[in-house]
Amino acid sequence: MFPELISTHVQQAKATEAMLNQKGCWVTVFRQSRTRPVLEVSCPPAELLNRAVRIVERNNSGSRSVWVASFNGCRIIWR
Repeated sequence: MFPELISTHVQQAKATEAMLNQKGCWVTVFRQSRTRPVLEVSCPPAELLNRAVRIVERNNSGSRSVWVASFNGCRIIWR
């Protein structure tokens, strides 16, 4: 079952990437997590802005904001 799940996630990610590319949004990083694919984008399409949740990453040198939204079975993140 695990290979089928990975295959499904990769297909979701490819379809989502194609849709994002049509909207002028480019995927910079793809990661496969246990639950769903994660796509990091350069800039989000307008329809994701209202659905995004802000997360603050902190480390010794400071902090930065990361926004996360779900779209087509994938997590879309941008900084």
